[in-house]
Amino acid sequence: MDCSEDDSRVHKYLLDDKRSTYWNLPHASAGISVTSEGHVIVAFHNQRKVIEYDKDGQVLLVVILSVDIIYPVHAIKLTNGQFVVSHGHSIHPLSRVCIVGTDGRIVLSFGGLPGGSEKQLDYPMHLALDKENGYIIVADTCNYRILILTHCLTYIRILTCLNGELTKLDRPWRMCLIDDRLYATEWDSQHLLIYKAKK
Repeated sequence: MDCSEDDSRVHKYLLDDKRSTYWNLPHASAGISVTSEGHVIVAFHNQRKVIEYDKDGQVLLVVILSVDIIYPVHAIKLTNGQFVVSHGHSIHPLSRVCIVGTDGRIVLSFGGLPGGSEKQLDYPMHLALDKENGYIIVADTCNYRILILTHCLTYIRILTCLNGELTKLDRPWRMCLIDDRLYATEWDSQHLLIYKAKK
């Protein structure tokens, strides 16, 4: 699935027969994720909300986010029904990853004022969920790195190369975790980076 911010649609690609379908969204969106059940989670940055759709585009849940979650850019759903939402942009005062309930209230958060320390983020653009290890993976775009957090949003480490060296990325943009491989793209490059998840 793909979400086009320009035309406010979710595109569903059927690889078996090379067809595609789409459904319209009520607003321009920031990012999407797909649950293991095939539900689509869409974050809407200007409306400060997250909507969960079924695989055919029917609305299952609308979460109006807390007023201090400014400019949500991505959301993923946890197995307990809560959501992890990344928010912030260079023009906004907070850059955080938050766990929120279905009522939109913040349960836990990581980050705060934008910055580059272990406990800060700067435009956390994308999230991935490692269910097997209980990790939340964050593309910390303007800090040129990918962070690994626990399911309670405690800092574990910066993602490194297989040889243990820190990887300086050109603003990580999108990520997808499939089995034990994390696929990451950069903002303005044609590179696809592949990492093996550490156990």
